[in-house]
Amino acid sequence: MRIIIVVASIMMLFAACGGDDNTITPTPITPPTEVKTNEVTADDLVKFFNLDKQLLVYQALEKAKTTLGKKTINGKELNVTAVSVVKSDNVKGTFTLKVMGTCANKAFVKDVDFNGFAVRPSDYDMAKRAVASWKVGVNPLTEFDFDELYRLKDNSKFTAQYLQKLIDLKASAINGSANYTFTANDWAKTTISDVRYVPDNNGTGSIAFNISYNGIEGKKGDGRNGSPRLSFSKRDYYTTKVTVKTNQTKSMYMRGVYEYIEFYRSYVLNFDASKFVPYFESKHYNNSENAFDLTVRLVARDGQETPLATFTMKVGGFRPISDLSDELTISTYDRLNLFFGKRFRGKADGDYTAKVKALSQKLWLHLADLYITRDNFQHLLYGRDERSDKGNYNVEVWRPNNGSIYNQDVYLVDLKIEVLSAKKVGNFLELTYKFVAANEVSFNGKQHTFKVHLMEE
Repeated sequence: MRIIIVVASIMMLFAACGGDDNTITPTPITPPTEVKTNEVTADDLVKFFNLDKQLLVYQALEKAKTTLGKKTINGKELNVTAVSVVKSDNVKGTFTLKVMGTCANKAFVKDVDFNGFAVRPSDYDMAKRAVASWKVGVNPLTEFDFDELYRLKDNSKFTAQYLQKLIDLKASAINGSANYTFTANDWAKTTISDVRYVPDNNGTGSIAFNISYNGIEGKKGDGRNGSPRLSFSKRDYYTTKVTVKTNQTKSMYMRGVYEYIEFYRSYVLNFDASKFVPYFESKHYNNSENAFDLTVRLVARDGQETPLATFTMKVGGFRPISDLSDELTISTYDRLNLFFGKRFRGKADGDYTAKVKALSQKLWLHLADLYITRDNFQHLLYGRDERSDKGNYNVEVWRPNNGSIYNQDVYLVDLKIEVLSAKKVGNFLELTYKFVAANEVSFNGKQHTFKVHLMEE
């Protein structure tokens, strides 16, 4: 029994030790790879900006400069705080950015290469395929000195340096692969010549000019495939040269200015009299708008009255006709005293409102003194029948007789008053009234009162 146990022990010992074929090799355990979450790679930053490869280099750069802030890229919290351009190549479609920021609260600065963007057209295409447009935000009617070009016929100021502030030039490759806007560097290689105005059949026109780029001349001529051009309205431009002096019209009534616009030309219209002369072809008033339209034929003050443009402008900003209540007054006169004296002197005291209302206003108002008070002076108005401008009939018009420019704006057609009360006390008739219409406009005027001395012949 003891022998059996010993033999068994020996066999187990050999089994444990074994030979080469039975050796047990332990498998090594590989520790987990540490993810470096604070290391920023070029790939991280390319994904951060996510720039469209169809952009031209300068467009991509503008986009990149505004793409700041925080984003999570590849599991990393990136905060880009600044971007600057290291280098760029419009022809190759590449550029390098210096990017600054933080990742996991650790600052980084890294140069990143970008490539594969749309490329600038060739110099030949830049010259031959250039098209022009007004810059966004530019008003050519006020910012482009068209008068010097057209009236003075001097185009010396219209250089590339002058025009690049107002217009954009764009070019594309012949296959249309790029719509490239000229940069400051491109403008430095650009020469502008023969700037001119080209009218068209629609009465507007365009500004055309020739260019050369880096010594290569562009297209010429005014045809469809000619040199670059910009849409421009000569009429609208010269409209800006005649404006309304609203600081003057606000103290005046519209209708009189309308009737005597030649008289008021320089008083209510603002224009450079050393350069221009405005003639009035036609006019039309609108009482409801308290304004009138004026068709102006503008010519140059050059001794030959060279035509510049014909346009229609609105003249407005006038006082409302209802302001008459503050300025207009009726007072009695001997003729009016006799008129009412004949009808009411012998009657008992009392209310005669209905009887006065029954009288024709035109019959007795012409016998009164009607005046307008301005600057503490009273200016008499005179009523007379005049031919209506709307038909073959007469209308009653009240206006001053004197030629003062300060009063001729008062031109009252078919002035109407409303008698509110008429009371006889002794030899006097007390009339209370208000103005209620003039120039085809109704209004609710202020109340006024005056006394008529009831005289007998």
